[in-house]
Amino acid sequence: VGAGCSSVVWRCVDKTTGKDLAMKEISMHTDKNDKQTVLREVLRMYGIGTHHPNLVSCYEVFYAEGCFLVVMELMDRGSLRDHLKRQRNSGREVPGRVMAAVACDVLSSLEFLHGTLGLIHRDVKPGNILISSAGGVKLGDLGICSTVQQVLAMEPPTSSGEGTCEDERWIGTLAYMSPERLVGDRYSQKADVWSLGIVVAEAAMGRFPLSFPGEKCLHFWDLLDFATSGACPSTQIRSDEPAMAEFISKCLSRDASCRPEAHELRGHAWL
Repeated sequence: VGAGCSSVVWRCVDKTTGKDLAMKEISMHTDKNDKQTVLREVLRMYGIGTHHPNLVSCYEVFYAEGCFLVVMELMDRGSLRDHLKRQRNSGREVPGRVMAAVACDVLSSLEFLHGTLGLIHRDVKPGNILISSAGGVKLGDLGICSTVQQVLAMEPPTSSGEGTCEDERWIGTLAYMSPERLVGDRYSQKADVWSLGIVVAEAAMGRFPLSFPGEKCLHFWDLLDFATSGACPSTQIRSDEPAMAEFISKCLSRDASCRPEAHELRGHAWL
């Protein structure tokens, strides 16, 4: 079905029920004595037993032959990234009403993660917004969620280089990270709202909001400049979607204290 840096997702069938499922294979070699400890952590990370209509459900985790296997709901129409790529290749725009419905469902999942579970997703992007043939839109890859308390406990690096491990701070995808994350500051659930704003802007513009002619990849300093001082993508949204442009502008407030939370955006006029 798909593959990432350290995992592969397979389509499988529950022999008891005949139901199609997805199974994520995570390569993670660990000492035999630590296996149960790591297994409990993977169970916690993937939210086994957590159910919400806009979150991909995970049913079971087990260890076999040097890999952790996570059995989860199959989203058989792929990701929003796949759909955006097809739209770009065909030269078509994503209808505003379609993106409004997608944004509404993602906000619903974020409201639950933020308010009920006290979690920050940290990697909201088109590749993690999944679609089913039944028309459902769900946020996936909960494995890198972090609690608000954990994030607040992170110590900013000092001049001597001490502080929270850099790997912890940079978990996620740089292109969708909020300004406060890119500069290494503490962050909150509002970082996920910024990421959603980038996703909506990308769908509306038919390309990633930051791009340079002739360059195939983005560089960290370009992203940092864009996130801290560049023009807001809402100024480049088609004129027939003013409500969408305002929604994007609110999500992409560079000052996190002025950026709304997910539950506040649920009532936006565009949605």
